[in-house]
Amino acid sequence: MMKMVSLLKAMMSQDMNLFKYKVKGSNNIKKVILILLLSIVFMSAIGSYYFMLAKMLRKIELTFIMLTIALLIPSIFTLIEGIYKSQGILFDAKDNDLLFSLPIKKRTIITARLIKMYIFQFIYNLIFILPALVIYIYLESPAFNFYFLSLIMMALVPIIPTIIACFIGALIKNVSIKFKAKKTVQIILTFALFLGIYFLSLNSNNWLNAIVKNATSINDVITKIYYPIGAYINLIQNFDLLIFMKLLLINFIPLIIFILILNKSYFKTISRTKESSLVNNNTKLKFRKKSIIKALVLKEAKKYFSSPVYIFNTMFGLLLMIIFTIAICVNFKGTMSIMLNLSNKDLVFLVSIVPKVYYCIIILLTFMTSITSSSISIEGKSFNISKSLPISIEKSIAAKIIFSCLIMIPIILICNLIFIINFKVKILDFLAIFLISFIAPFISSCLGLIINLKYPKMNFTSDTEVVKQSMSSIISVLLGILMAMALIGMFFIKINLNYVVWIQLLLLILVSFVLIVILKKYGIKKYREIEI
Repeated sequence: MMKMVSLLKAMMSQDMNLFKYKVKGSNNIKKVILILLLSIVFMSAIGSYYFMLAKMLRKIELTFIMLTIALLIPSIFTLIEGIYKSQGILFDAKDNDLLFSLPIKKRTIITARLIKMYIFQFIYNLIFILPALVIYIYLESPAFNFYFLSLIMMALVPIIPTIIACFIGALIKNVSIKFKAKKTVQIILTFALFLGIYFLSLNSNNWLNAIVKNATSINDVITKIYYPIGAYINLIQNFDLLIFMKLLLINFIPLIIFILILNKSYFKTISRTKESSLVNNNTKLKFRKKSIIKALVLKEAKKYFSSPVYIFNTMFGLLLMIIFTIAICVNFKGTMSIMLNLSNKDLVFLVSIVPKVYYCIIILLTFMTSITSSSISIEGKSFNISKSLPISIEKSIAAKIIFSCLIMIPIILICNLIFIINFKVKILDFLAIFLISFIAPFISSCLGLIINLKYPKMNFTSDTEVVKQSMSSIISVLLGILMAMALIGMFFIKINLNYVVWIQLLLLILVSFVLIVILKKYGIKKYREIEI
């Protein structure tokens, strides 16, 4: 037991610390306040949807169905995210060789890694569940047993989805070892799942009304298919010790069985993965002379395309841009009505300023994309090797920005071509769209790199921890969204929209020069200071 605790403590201290960075004069209070503020923002946004749903359901005395939905959503997210997270945390961890060389039982390592994954999913689920519980307490003032049962249920919710996700992840890992395109398949499936969820959320008003109209039948279906949620809803309405015992057993028995099954195949899978990588690497080396910048950009490309998690988290905004561009070209009014739920009068106005709408889409989705926010951290322990090479820091930084722009700009230009062919765009609008297609990716790349230099996370056991759980990636995306919203908000000022566009372009060009100066002075200094 002590070995389990020590192992879990070591894993958590290294990998699950979301804001692990060194800053002179920093203290724990500031870190805790920042974490709390970010959590409150996310929970407030999610809680607003729950509150709208609960108010409608309360009129027909079915408020508890809001809890059913609130428990189902994180369960689905846990299942989807867990499928690709499990492969990194369970099988592709960088500390495999170290742990397997220690006198620790296999079952202890497996259990510790499952607990680590469970804890992360538990924290993630709290963001979805806590707002729903607060709203239910506010509207219904439940009895004391509700609080006790809700605490138990919060702990139980991630267990079954995590087990299923790990099981599917293990199957994919075992099968994909035999194929060279295993990462491509993983990326495609993940994109497909998340796009489905995203487009369901765009039509939220329609499904909220559908839930209210068919509340009883939907609740019955969910509770019958997924027993733990049904048991919890029954328990908060009428406590039954037998149902409570069933709820506990149906969560813990599958967990024990899964650990026993995984114990038999876990180390075989990891050894086969290593054998596969050795076979794939057994090729003749070919040397070609390249320029320093070109070689560095190719190095960035190899690292980027070798990580499905990295690709997924940084390409999602660009994929949405392709879909939105095609959608507005096929049916502009229909797309905008689904996205914004506008009246006919507003839609007519938007039709008259289609190029400005597309300009705003470029800004929003480009600033949401931040490839460089993880480009320093993702190097991990190999960063010291990069620093030791006889290459100037300016070129290393430039290569990261160039690679980021090479990923984003071609996709944006393809979307521009589709848009311009479909719509009659005036010369000034064409120039504005063309300029923003280069300026926005450059600013996003520079800003992400500056933030990653400020908050590097160099010690990690899987790419997931850098791309999804690091301070720099979260701040880059949030700051990008805030900048985009501020720029879009300028269009509501009562002046000519063409003036707004060109004022913005001049401001963004000025920001670009400022970021270049910061990278030359501050960025090079921070690059030298990073130590592993």
